[in-house]
Amino acid sequence: MRILLTGASSFSGYWFAKELTRVGHEVIAPINGPLISSKAVRNLRVRELKKICDVIEECPFGSPKFIELVKSVESLDCFSVHGAYTLN
Repeated sequence: MRILLTGASSFSGYWFAKELTRVGHEVIAPINGPLISSKAVRNLRVRELKKICDVIEECPFGSPKFIELVKSVESLDCFSVHGAYTLN
């Protein structure tokens, strides 16, 4: 299955992506910002995420880049929205 998974850079999102890929699914993971500007722990998680799935940097949910990504992915089997927007 080809799965578009938002929130994959979070702790639980990373484990969802890891388990999905472990059982043979292809995961596409758009993340909000660039790897370089994120927090240290998140940086490590995203580096590991890049080893197991297709990470699309600077692609926040609902942005024009995100919409284009959704339109461009061929044969998408599942769209999983994980996470929430929180401030502080």
